[in-house]
Amino acid sequence: MKKVVSSPPLKSPGDFISLAAGELQQRQHSALRALLHHAMKHPLTKGRLARISSSMIDQEEIPKLMSLIQAARSPDHTEAIVEEGEYGAFGRATSGSPIVFSTGGTTGRPAMLLNTYEETLRNAVFHARGYMAAGILPHHRVASFGGSGTYASEYCVYHALSMTGCTIVPINDFRLVEANTAILLNLKVNVLLTMPSEAYGLLDHLEKANIVLPCMERVVTGGERLSEQMKERMRQCFSPSVAFGSTFQTADVGTIGYQCEECRPNEYHLHSDLIYAEIEPIEDTPELVITNLDRMLMPALKIRTGDRAEWVHLIGQRCSCGSMAGRIRLLGRTRDLVKIGGEKISTDPMTRLPDRLGLREHMLRIEISTDDDGRDAITIFSSEILDRGLRDVAAKVLSSEPKLAQMLQEGRCRPLEFRPFSEAATSEGYKNRVVVDVRR
Repeated sequence: MKKVVSSPPLKSPGDFISLAAGELQQRQHSALRALLHHAMKHPLTKGRLARISSSMIDQEEIPKLMSLIQAARSPDHTEAIVEEGEYGAFGRATSGSPIVFSTGGTTGRPAMLLNTYEETLRNAVFHARGYMAAGILPHHRVASFGGSGTYASEYCVYHALSMTGCTIVPINDFRLVEANTAILLNLKVNVLLTMPSEAYGLLDHLEKANIVLPCMERVVTGGERLSEQMKERMRQCFSPSVAFGSTFQTADVGTIGYQCEECRPNEYHLHSDLIYAEIEPIEDTPELVITNLDRMLMPALKIRTGDRAEWVHLIGQRCSCGSMAGRIRLLGRTRDLVKIGGEKISTDPMTRLPDRLGLREHMLRIEISTDDDGRDAITIFSSEILDRGLRDVAAKVLSSEPKLAQMLQEGRCRPLEFRPFSEAATSEGYKNRVVVDVRR
């Protein structure tokens, strides 16, 4: 079998600046056609390309070609990891050493994934682009919070940080808040790289012990939204002038985008020389769908991200940062729209409840379930609401969503129930989720 070799990686994170719009799109489309030829023969993806022929891949316009492939959720690769056969043959024929990693399970069932270590390191080049755009500079001492498990993020993050020239301070377990506080203080760490939920314990400890980390200049996040409430807590625990940056990536498809100074908090430039992005109407919702152009061992072809999005601009418009790549605006998660009583309802009033009532967001969980009679139910787990006598106020905020108010009034949803936070089930993974739909 012919060895699969990916296109040459960028030499440095800043190489994209020199790409003109036409050259960037040509590179993207050429890589995408090569990936599709490969995917037609791959046991993981060949069934999804039944409507496409080799000649079509060479001749059809890319948007039309991609419209013939149905978007899918990332499949679990366990079979490919433990079984020989077709998957093993492709693994041996693909350049690079296979490496196993997993998703956190917070956007669905946890999945074991497989790509090559070399693909992961090339992905890190684009990670580094995002870190540079987020303001990480050579003089920075960057503490990178991590956890435990088979995650690709740690070694990808370290390789990406090495390209920025900064000093890397690895924090392997974000739960050890006292030890981590001592490290941050003693080494005068001035940048914190973390997923927001991984920083809750640190902030709780700093507030309780009345400790301030005045050297912290910048916080760079990824993996979930950094709320305004948490930003304010960080200003109190670090410095009033602390700056914030963000990158956008998932385990399923790799690095997706970065922010420049012109981007609003929910906007991202796309790494259009690494991915091909589409926004497709799926279940009446505009969902971001990503194809990674540099995953050959196990192609990431038209993978649903679970993010609602819209285009700010396509490839071809130059940003002040120099990028000619596309730019998107994230509108929220697809799970932010849930069916209650048979009606699709926005969970926005639920997610905004902490700010409206002055609650600690990581001490609140709103669970959507079904009772024994098949009727939908909403349970609010919050000791603060109970202790402060805020049940009626909270119910009024939640009922500001007209359809939810209607479902409650008509009895198609059980009356709201309030219970202590200690009775809430522990969420899978580490991401903070105020609203959890346990029916899924």
